[in-house]
Amino acid sequence: MSSSNSVVAGRHADRRLALSFGAVVALLMSVVLILWQNSSTKLIEEHEREAEAATISMLSTSVEKVSTSGKFHVRLLVDELAKQDRVLYVIVSDANGRISAHSDKSQNGRLLTAEERELIAEVLASDSPVIRDVKRDNETVHQLASVVRWGFDDNDRRVIFLGLSRSVSESRQSSMMWRVGILVALLTLFSVVAVFIISNILGRQIRTMAEQLDGILTGSPLLIRIENEKGELLEKSTAYERETLGASEDELAGLKLAIANSYQDVSPDEGTTWTTKNNDTFVFTSFSLGETHDDKATQICAVGLNTTKERAAEEALKDNEQRLRITLSSIADAVVTTDADCRIIAVNPVALALCQGTSDEVIGTPVYEVFNTESLQPSSRDQLLPEKLTSATIVRDLLIQKDGIERQIEWSSAPMEDSQGLGVGFVLVFRDVTEKLRVEDELRQSQKEESIGRLAGGIAHDFNNMLGGIMGAAGLLRLEMSGADDSLDAKECSEYIELILASTKRAAELTGQLLAFSRKGTTQVEPVDVHSVIRENIALLQSSIDKRIEIHAELNADSVVVSGETSRIQNAILNLGINARDAIESAGVMTFSTKNVELDTSYCESSRFPLEAGSYIRVSVRDTGSGMSGEQQKKIFEPYYTTKDLGKGTGLGLASVYGTVTGHQGAIEVVSTVGEGSVFHLFLPLLGDETARKPRMSTEVQKGKGTILLVEDEEIILYTTARMLKSLGYHVMTATDGQGAIDLLSEQSDIIDLVMTDMIMPKADGAAVFRFVQESTPSIPVVIASGYTQNHSIEALREVGLAGFLAKPYDIEALATTISSAFEA
Repeated sequence: MSSSNSVVAGRHADRRLALSFGAVVALLMSVVLILWQNSSTKLIEEHEREAEAATISMLSTSVEKVSTSGKFHVRLLVDELAKQDRVLYVIVSDANGRISAHSDKSQNGRLLTAEERELIAEVLASDSPVIRDVKRDNETVHQLASVVRWGFDDNDRRVIFLGLSRSVSESRQSSMMWRVGILVALLTLFSVVAVFIISNILGRQIRTMAEQLDGILTGSPLLIRIENEKGELLEKSTAYERETLGASEDELAGLKLAIANSYQDVSPDEGTTWTTKNNDTFVFTSFSLGETHDDKATQICAVGLNTTKERAAEEALKDNEQRLRITLSSIADAVVTTDADCRIIAVNPVALALCQGTSDEVIGTPVYEVFNTESLQPSSRDQLLPEKLTSATIVRDLLIQKDGIERQIEWSSAPMEDSQGLGVGFVLVFRDVTEKLRVEDELRQSQKEESIGRLAGGIAHDFNNMLGGIMGAAGLLRLEMSGADDSLDAKECSEYIELILASTKRAAELTGQLLAFSRKGTTQVEPVDVHSVIRENIALLQSSIDKRIEIHAELNADSVVVSGETSRIQNAILNLGINARDAIESAGVMTFSTKNVELDTSYCESSRFPLEAGSYIRVSVRDTGSGMSGEQQKKIFEPYYTTKDLGKGTGLGLASVYGTVTGHQGAIEVVSTVGEGSVFHLFLPLLGDETARKPRMSTEVQKGKGTILLVEDEEIILYTTARMLKSLGYHVMTATDGQGAIDLLSEQSDIIDLVMTDMIMPKADGAAVFRFVQESTPSIPVVIASGYTQNHSIEALREVGLAGFLAKPYDIEALATTISSAFEA
């Protein structure tokens, strides 16, 4: 039996029950009606016959009594009898069948029918009454025939016919039959309706169970087989029918064996599997659907679950886990996964090496305890670490390892979510960039040195010009002072002095630009005036390039302050200038221009640079050189790619510019045409505060008083600086090296009010002098003067109490301002 047929049969069982019960009730009622009709008819007929017999007997006696009375009395008898309700007609006939008297007088004298004449002969022969049912006018009539003597002559016998109506009995019988029939119909209808109502109420659960069984057997992917205790199939699911369709006897034997095994042991892992011809594996289990009084199962249901996909998924999961372990082990970055509470649940070997721990030590430990960095530390109040980990940005940080070694790292993170979109943890990727930053710093330094080397000839030319002017003016002054040249007056001497000061200042500015350009170490991010940087670079280029190359400046931008590293921006713009010089080769024009532009969201999204919509300054460097082809333009920012001849370029200049621009969240574009020249556009985001940090210079020399210990190993600088300090009103003590200064401080610190020391000296440098003062007499302010030092070393001394720094060479105004500020601090 198919599942659908059995379910449909179960679904309509209550209806068939109602119809069957109604039919049985109707049949029983019909049988009762028929039996009742037959018995009632017989009873009525018997009753009617007894009544008729009594009536006939009575009438016969009466007729016989009056028969001798003559014709007149016969007529009276006919008339009287015709008046009775059940008497239809009265006929008196002679022996020959001629009507002597009739209740219908018009029939008198008529000859009776042959059948009636035969009846007359029979009655006369038997001389006893005869009762028969005869048809008259399509109606069944009880007819009584009896002998009547005519007058006083016994031989004159006649026959009287008396017709009695049966309509009253039949009417009564028909009426009774109608009543009984209606009653039977009502009882049958009531029975059917009652059965329908009862079956609808009691059969609802059966219908529900039938529908559920239908849905299970039809829609379930399980192999369901229901059989009796003999193993005969009773029901099966659609999936069972599909899988066993066309199966061989061996396959079906295996199926039955799996089901039989599941009867003994319901554990699906112990020999109760069946594999189809399509290599799908099903695991069977079974249970009893009913039991007899001796605990034997009447029906057993076996259920097979397809475990092919699950087992394949398990194998795939194992393979994926193995591949993931191999992949994580081969990744050069440190990869860490955590739960929602930021506790580590998995790490790769690189991560273990970076945090200097073992797997047992770090698993279950909060990530911020394993990786000791500033940005990974959560807030003590609101625990904001998970919010930090949801950011997709790359964070540069300082990691302090267990052994105290500091490593520069970059890390990023991403949240992990389950299928419902709920956060279940985080993935963090750490990259040790210590060596990378060191190499990049060395690369930048080498690029600066290369640029300085390319500028060296022009710079030497400018320095020689400046030194020539200084030497010439100094020689003329010496002649004036010796009296060898009487033609010089005081005005001319003053002009020579101004020439010497101006040349010295110009040389100092040029030296300062070179130092800033070639300075090693990390430069602080600060507001940068782009126009000032461009003017300084133009001054450098004018000193180093062919005089046939004209340099124009079209600085039209109103907002010019950006946030960045001054030396890197200066280096980038200078590299573009050197690149333009090399492209022009002999004679031409180089133009530096600026313009403020607004970059919208669509432009930024389409750009390959990390731009954000907003205000930018566009720095353009245009040349009238040879230009570049399209293929060359695609490669110019690649490291070590150059369009110059061998030995004339390393290919690092434009790569350095590209790195600087992207590091400042900017962009660079190039437009070039072969034979017409090129233009490079740099886009740098403007700083919100347009005020650049510029030192305020006082036009008035500030004097003071007190004792200053001046420490300088260069004799000429020691002499001139001491004279300038004395002219400002200070008492000066001198030392020619750091150790001498320390000795003086040890002996006479009580009379020293300030220490001014050079940075680089023999025996002990300026930093050593500063540390000695900090340890012995921290109340004495210290000022360091130097022509070259690394920014980070000065900043480190400032953080622990350095009162001031003076860059060499300096004039009396700068010296006075710095000393005065140190005393005030």
